[in-house]
Amino acid sequence: MTDDGQGVRGPLAALIAKVTALNEIADDLVGEFEPSVALASILTRCIDLMQCDAGSVSSVDEAAATYRKEVDIGIRCLSGHVFSLDEGMTGEVVRRRCAVWFDRYDEVAGGHLDPADRDGLGATIGTPLEWRGRIVGALVLFSRDPDRRFGAEDAQLLAMFARHAAVALANATMYSAIEAHTRDRAAAAERHLLLRELEELMTHTFGNALRQIDSAANDAGGTLDGRLAPIRTAVECALSDMAAKVRELAVMAEDPKDLETLLRAELATLESVRSIGTDLVLTGEPDSARSLSQSAMRDVLRVVREIFDNIGRHAAARTVRVLLACDYGVLRVVIQDDGRGFSPSEFPSGAGQARIVNWMRELGGDVVFESEPQWGTTVRLRFPQRDGPAAHLARVPIVVAAPRKITTAGLSRLLGWQEPSLAVVGECQAVEDVIGAMFRSAPAVTVIGHDDPQLLVAWVRRVAEEHPRRSIVAVCPSDDYDLVSETVLAGAVGCFLDTADASTAASVVVAAAHGHSVLPAFRPVGRKADFSVLTGREREVRQLLERGLANKAIAEDLVISVKTVEKHVGAILRKAGLRSRHELIARTRSISR
Repeated sequence: MTDDGQGVRGPLAALIAKVTALNEIADDLVGEFEPSVALASILTRCIDLMQCDAGSVSSVDEAAATYRKEVDIGIRCLSGHVFSLDEGMTGEVVRRRCAVWFDRYDEVAGGHLDPADRDGLGATIGTPLEWRGRIVGALVLFSRDPDRRFGAEDAQLLAMFARHAAVALANATMYSAIEAHTRDRAAAAERHLLLRELEELMTHTFGNALRQIDSAANDAGGTLDGRLAPIRTAVECALSDMAAKVRELAVMAEDPKDLETLLRAELATLESVRSIGTDLVLTGEPDSARSLSQSAMRDVLRVVREIFDNIGRHAAARTVRVLLACDYGVLRVVIQDDGRGFSPSEFPSGAGQARIVNWMRELGGDVVFESEPQWGTTVRLRFPQRDGPAAHLARVPIVVAAPRKITTAGLSRLLGWQEPSLAVVGECQAVEDVIGAMFRSAPAVTVIGHDDPQLLVAWVRRVAEEHPRRSIVAVCPSDDYDLVSETVLAGAVGCFLDTADASTAASVVVAAAHGHSVLPAFRPVGRKADFSVLTGREREVRQLLERGLANKAIAEDLVISVKTVEKHVGAILRKAGLRSRHELIARTRSISR
């Protein structure tokens, strides 16, 4: 095609127009991070080049199933409005995840445009805005020409504009996030500075008060009389409490630091306020300690501060030594002082000690106090490390079920924090919810507890019937071995008593996840079980029983009826002189040892 004096025409002219429009968009986007400006520029050129009359650009939040109108031109202003992804052209584009076009807007399902705009719209086309494999928005054009029809070539051209629009939308979002982060950092730095100034002012003011009290005591002969002693104690306590609160606010106001830095700051405060010598020793994996989240560090600091406060108020210690040992999966903190100590009979009368015990239980950890009068105190803390490298190992999904929410929450915390490989994917308070959760989440193990023994067995049996290939662990009352037997007969592959510690309970669940059966120790019946008289089929059933399979699963494995399995189980127990399936499994386990 040549220039005949009227300019370049035909396909070449159209191509030049496309390239020019795209180049102009690229020029406009350089340094432009304001969403409305950048997107409006793209949308305007897109409407002109494709000879349309209106258009819109929307951002998409698939997680929330909504989209937000960012810019619209030529139709009633809807910018800033949020709509559901089950309506409009944007919803259609996201559902199909590709370019979509209609001959008339009336064909769009759930279109939300005002009737004044809707009546005049003809052909409509939209395409997704993709960024790093995700749909972040949609670009939609409208034509008022009743004869206009869109096709694949139009979709291809619109996709070129969509790439620029996606970049503009992503850049604008990223820039907004950077601006917000910068503002937050600046505000946090200002708050941190003010808090530090407040701490220095408090330390200086209260320190002067303490020195004046001590000076008055020296003038009076070197000892505090009955009036000054309680005043000095009150001033010390007030300073300690306020300093602790200021430090806590300072931690929240600044970027998270590692646990070592925070502990050193606490020890420095203990030295300056209480005049106690301190030392910090680190062992284990330092990288594991540095990976703790801010919330985990705050949990540790809350307990440590309470211990330091008790030492400052009651121990009369000269030195405090802290050991921080961080290994994969567990964080250990040992705090030693050389103060007056206490006898075992005095514990847990102290409110501070009781708080520490309760907090550690809430966190799923352990605390041990070791003390002798006049020889000081050692406090050993063990925190489950939820944020360390062990958290990245393969997780075993489990569902926890019990009629009361407080019970499921307690079991979830006990198991999840004791064993990092266990991931609680459901907490249920009704057996129907358990069935649904198992269909949705496909857990490796379902842990079931119930206050009513009959309902516990019923829940186990119902879940075992619905999911015969899934492992079930029952939580039984202490010393009720008959109930243990019944739950195993109903389909449980493992069981732990409600008096079991965290380690025992977690080991039973982990064993069940790997296909092993772990049961509480049983009371022997006296004579040795005789399996030599079993028939061939009974021996087959016995082998499956010893694996912890329920009757229905055994029936499926041997291709016989459940009633026939029940007959064989009864015969096996009768011939072997055993009372229950539980004793059969337990005896087999003891023999294998």
